[in-house]
Amino acid sequence: MPGLEDLARGPDGALWSLSEAGSKRWLGWGTFYPLIFELDVNALR
Repeated sequence: MPGLEDLARGPDGALWSLSEAGSKRWLGWGTFYPLIFELDVNALR
């Protein structure tokens, strides 16, 4: 994920992250879009 930032665990145990790819700093990137998403921790095993 371009511009991946921090990871956080929600109160239900879900793992969340966000991408900085949508910030004005990265306007030249081909993958220009901001994202906030939940990671499937079971798929990471």
